[in-house]
Amino acid sequence: MNNEVYVNIANFALEPVVANSIRISVMELCLHSHVTLFVSFLNANGNSVKNEMVKVEGSDYAAWGTNDEYLTQLVMQRLGLTLQSA
Repeated sequence: MNNEVYVNIANFALEPVVANSIRISVMELCLHSHVTLFVSFLNANGNSVKNEMVKVEGSDYAAWGTNDEYLTQLVMQRLGLTLQSA
């Protein structure tokens, strides 16, 4: 996965702000073990309003392979996010 991935999402309410995109960064990568991702929630101005960490290991790590879209979908699922419609 690239160092950062930006993803447009449907509005996701954060107290007291609303995030409309996320930035996913690789925080730690241990080959054949796990990857820890740093997820920044961004408002309409591109400012970070909240951060989360997502650790991917086990069968999810194995399923990743070289498909970075898999990680994006997994992060969105774990954080309860919805991809914004075009």
